[in-house]
Amino acid sequence: MLWISITVFLAGILYVIIPYLFLYSKRARNFAIFANSLNFPNPRFVPIKDPKYFGISNGKNHTITMNEQNKINVWHITSGSSRANSVIIYCHGNSSNRAMPHRVGLYKVIQLNGFDVVTFDYRGYGDSEGVSPDEETVVEDAKTVLDWTIKLYPYAKIGFWGHSLGTGVTVKLLSSLQNNASYVSALLLESPFLNAAEAAKHFPLSKIFDLLPLTRGVIEKAFKGMFPSDALISTIRVPICIIHAEDDIILPVHNAVKLKQICDCRGKTDVYLNITANGGHKYLYKNTRAMNTASNFLKRHL
Repeated sequence: MLWISITVFLAGILYVIIPYLFLYSKRARNFAIFANSLNFPNPRFVPIKDPKYFGISNGKNHTITMNEQNKINVWHITSGSSRANSVIIYCHGNSSNRAMPHRVGLYKVIQLNGFDVVTFDYRGYGDSEGVSPDEETVVEDAKTVLDWTIKLYPYAKIGFWGHSLGTGVTVKLLSSLQNNASYVSALLLESPFLNAAEAAKHFPLSKIFDLLPLTRGVIEKAFKGMFPSDALISTIRVPICIIHAEDDIILPVHNAVKLKQICDCRGKTDVYLNITANGGHKYLYKNTRAMNTASNFLKRHL
């Protein structure tokens, strides 16, 4: 039938266009890698500035005003424990915001382990305002939150916890720190990736574009150079703990293994790797072994 032929023809055109759109359009690449248009829970319908609404005790929202147009919203969650001189800054992955259920679940685990938590939305996510996110702005936002946290905890030991995209943010930030390096004592990477090109290459939907020679490798090439954690991780001055699940299909576990190998080869010996069988890409907070590893690491270094 004619309509079937037209549909197949149009699908073929899109199949070729999409990879090259990512290759030649920064806006398209940012749309894919940051996915901030997926804003759940939607701040228009739920009180995202109220941590208690999401079942978090001892939490308060703060707004960091960079200027009139640029604002970062933060949850400050206290544990009430004797470890009040230790705080974790959490950098989340792509899409949605700081109130996403799996993120809230992790905050509660960190809180129960006796650490205060500072979690935030990059500008363009949640109810943070100012710009559409790109590689530079999300790192800048993490640095802004670090500076804010240092003022809030002038004598504390600070740890960073990055998940997924947030691992790329934290690695890039900590590798660049100079004046504030002494304030940060540990880095935890949950479900990290080597670099954006490797992440894009193995993303399940990306693999369909490698079926034909015309588009094979184009997706990987499009994201080359973004978030080069493999090039930067060994320059970080603080101890690092990496946790990853074998059943992670979004960012396969070889990313974590390779990062550890890179550090070993470059003489960075304070990197610890823990691989668990279960946890997928965003549910490691439910894995007791992974959380015990994370907690023990943080208690040792904070």
